[in-house]
Order: sequence, then C-alpha cells, then structure tokens
Amino acid sequence: MNVETAPATVVICCRLPARIMATELADWVQLAHRSAAAITWVAGVDNLHTLGSVLSDQSGTTRIAVEADEVLLGSRQALRRTIAAVRQECGQLDAVVAAGGPAVPHRSLLVDEGIRALCVDRFEQVSRGSRRPAPHGWPCRSLLWGLWEVAGAAKPTFGPLGRVLHWRALRPLAPGTLSVLHVTATTDGASRTIRSRLERVLGLVTRRRARAPVNVIHLADLPDLLVGGDAARTGSVLKAA
Repeated sequence: MNVETAPATVVICCRLPARIMATELADWVQLAHRSAAAITWVAGVDNLHTLGSVLSDQSGTTRIAVEADEVLLGSRQALRRTIAAVRQECGQLDAVVAAGGPAVPHRSLLVDEGIRALCVDRFEQVSRGSRRPAPHGWPCRSLLWGLWEVAGAAKPTFGPLGRVLHWRALRPLAPGTLSVLHVTATTDGASRTIRSRLERVLGLVTRRRARAPVNVIHLADLPDLLVGGDAARTGSVLKAA
C-alpha cells in the first residue's frame, strides 16, 4: 500500500444508551447522515425494539453491532438466541462488539451465525496466528476464516486528564492508518453526554477531511475492505499492501 496517498480509515462505534427513545435515535442517525459518516450503532438487548422501529425507515443505510459481555460471549446458547433476536427485530446483523475482558471462547459459533467482524478492547493471547495478513500497523487479525477481529482504542474517560489523552489519541488519523473510535459514557442512559461526544468525533473527522482523505466505514465493512470483496467501492488494502 502506498501509505502516503492512502486514506485514513476510521470506524466509529457509538454505544446507544439504554432505553433511548426512537425520536432521539432517529435524530442521531440524521446527524450522522449530515456528516456523511458511517456510524456503527452498538446496541444491547434493551435497545432492540427502538432500533427496529428506526431502522425500518432507513433503507438499509444504518448498521448496528450487538454488544456482548463476558457472560453472553461465554454461552453458546445465549449468544445464538441473542443474534437471532437482534435479526428478528432489526434485520441485518454481521458485527459484534465485545465488552469487558478479551476472552472470546466461541468464535466458530460467530462464524456459523454469519458474524464477520468482531471488535474487542484488546486481543487475547492465543497460540494460533492470523490466517490472513493485515496491513502493517492495523490492529486486525483473522484467527478463523470468515471472521476479522479488530482491537479498538480504549474507551476514554472525560475527566480533565482523560479528555486531553483522548484527543491526543485521536489526533493522528494519519494516511494509511486504521482507527477505531468508541463513543460511549460511563453512566447508563447518559444520552446528552453521548450525543455531545458523537458531535465532537464527527467534527474531528470533518476537519481531517478538509486536509486529507478520510474513509469512515461501518465495522461490518472492515472484512470487505481487507480482502477486496467490495473492491469496486473501497479497493483491497491487502492487495495494495
């Protein structure tokens, strides 16, 4: 890949607060559309009904990932039931965001259920290596065919020091790099806080686009970008490597 001319690639994962109202979520979706930014809306099971009502009006342009904690990731039955429930309520689902520790004991189930992208806070130590190479410096790996994992930046705190460190972490977005940005809040239901942080992240991306190419993609689009399955739109970063 010609790093100097390649765009910075960004995945923005926005955790929806519990019991968010449909009108509020629709407003957030419109905010993302106005910024021409692909947002992956990360939802817990308590968001499903609201998500379903909003997604039905979005013509497939809005994408979600289900959040799975250690308990859910550790149970094949619960994981399968949750994926089925999300699809029944919201339609397409091919990405999962792991919450908590890095252990993912049932990767093969994720593949069998059609999950293609998995975001973790950090990679767990495993004996096997990645079956496919990732671009240099990209925090991605594929331990099983059909599933790409990406390690996202640590979810920031927004105290005085945390705010400074957070924006330093976002500052690079250099050509040829991949950044996974989490928009979340430590308090359940903090809609106003999450909305404010989403606006800040979208503003950052807009300012970067004024200076250099920035490609904002859904989490579920990452496998296609890596292997060139959507080459007409994005090209393959592996073929260009």
